[in-house]
Amino acid sequence: RPAPPAARRRSGGDVVEVDLFDDAAPDAAARKQRMERFQQMREKRARAMDERRRLEKEHHAALRAGGFAHNADASKPTPSKRAGPPPVGRGRLCNAKTLANALQQICLAGPHCADRLAAALASLKASPADHHVVVLKDDGVRTFRGVYAVGRGGACEKIHGRGPARFAEADVATFLKFNSARRAFVKLPSRSFSLTTDAVMLSASVLPKNKPVLY
Repeated sequence: RPAPPAARRRSGGDVVEVDLFDDAAPDAAARKQRMERFQQMREKRARAMDERRRLEKEHHAALRAGGFAHNADASKPTPSKRAGPPPVGRGRLCNAKTLANALQQICLAGPHCADRLAAALASLKASPADHHVVVLKDDGVRTFRGVYAVGRGGACEKIHGRGPARFAEADVATFLKFNSARRAFVKLPSRSFSLTTDAVMLSASVLPKNKPVLY
């Protein structure tokens, strides 16, 4: 094996050849420590990157498998506790607080909706599901129709309101997110439920034909 090239170091006006791999050099120990620290730092960063990729992969797999399930059959094996890892410092992934703000500020705002608001908030609080959505009517003003619990595979079941008893992810025409700063629902570019989905508008094709469009 050929010998490694020697480094050039200036000493006064002369150029001195220095072997970086010479253990007998005066600063060999210091160089060795720096190289070891550098190697340890690279290994630490590589492990952190691998862990991040693993968590992201498990999170996406949980979403595809229906990570929001709340009514799964007890006979089926329970998902891993690490499926869909929550952010640091938080417990379960839940948007109940966001929906409560949306109901109070937009959907059922005003004294004339006080009774309906109280009933909707009570149903939301009593629901065991981690993820919920509100159904809005696609009529220009996005009239509130109900609150739903999102189950396995995007199956939604009504917990309050006048909408259909249940609907599937394929029945959704538009997915929306509640923007608390703007106090408005913002359209999402997605075509499936995600952690940011707070409201939906159903497709007209799922409604009975030759009948009024009622949710």
